[in-house]
Amino acid sequence: MKKFVADNKKWFMGLIVCLLIAVIFPQVVRIRFVWNLLSLILVWAIVGMGWNVIGGYCGQVSNGHSLFYGIGAYTVAITCRYWKLSPWISIWIGAAISVALAFIMGKPLLRLKGHVFAISTMALAECGRIIFINWKWVGGATGVYIYTKNVNEWLYMQFKNPLNYYYVFLVFTVAILIVIKALDKSKFFYYLRTIKGNEMAAESVGVNAAKYKNRAYMMSAAIVSIGGSLYA
Repeated sequence: MKKFVADNKKWFMGLIVCLLIAVIFPQVVRIRFVWNLLSLILVWAIVGMGWNVIGGYCGQVSNGHSLFYGIGAYTVAITCRYWKLSPWISIWIGAAISVALAFIMGKPLLRLKGHVFAISTMALAECGRIIFINWKWVGGATGVYIYTKNVNEWLYMQFKNPLNYYYVFLVFTVAILIVIKALDKSKFFYYLRTIKGNEMAAESVGVNAAKYKNRAYMMSAAIVSIGGSLYA
């Protein structure tokens, strides 16, 4: 860890400066709309970092990540609605479900190339949408009502002050950003870059392209699912 920080001192200095601005800004601009907008920016930043693992590093353009986003959101909503489970726990359940689904679907999907893969992932997300809007147990097209009174607002992440959402989301965003940065120079991410550059050449030097693409897809799904959970 010390070596990682020492090797990326300038990056961490920049992160600290940005973090200080991010913490102080909403205290200066005390407008509810701005707070909500900042919270949404952080959610989409998490989703963007998740998509970037498969799309940016690995070069596999997925148009179906809304499926994992929805799984994260629905997992939090359903477990809170029916079993009163804290979102602090169900966030990770949603991520685990998304990882399992990405593992199963990634096997056949990632055999496809280019625009065929992109269109296939889009079709998969559309299938998910149709299933959920017709599934009565999850509320169908109406959705799931999860707000409950007289509960611990920190335990159930139902804050009276919307600024608390922003700071919670900020912690998640920074944590995921640091994880991505830590993996940036790892063997795993170098393999992904090689696959993006030339998959055939990567395999010729011993990189198992199918395995690492599937791992990237699973990691990407987990991060996007977290973004969906926070949005819910």
